[in-house]
Amino acid sequence: MIINETLYQMPSDPSIEKLYTQRLSEMNKDVDKINSRFKTALDSINKLQIKGRKFKYQLQNNILEAERVRSKIQQNLFTQRIDIFNPKTNPTSFAESMGVSVIKEFVL
Repeated sequence: MIINETLYQMPSDPSIEKLYTQRLSEMNKDVDKINSRFKTALDSINKLQIKGRKFKYQLQNNILEAERVRSKIQQNLFTQRIDIFNPKTNPTSFAESMGVSVIKEFVL
């Protein structure tokens, strides 16, 4: 690339040179402000991208977990369940249970 010499020539007149340097410094300050804002904006965008990726990952995990639970429920939907009043759940007779209850009543 060829650099144009007119871009880097300083004015020969001292008053114009002073004005030129003032404008150059003002422009440099403005560019620095814009540069800092731009860097801040880029940092914010990067943070939002990271948070977005985290949210996406958590959402995918939640969807997979919900699908797993849903399939487990569907598998258990048609399984045989034991009755609540199954006679085999309490092998003791009524007389034995009554005797244990009476003994507990007197002891306590």
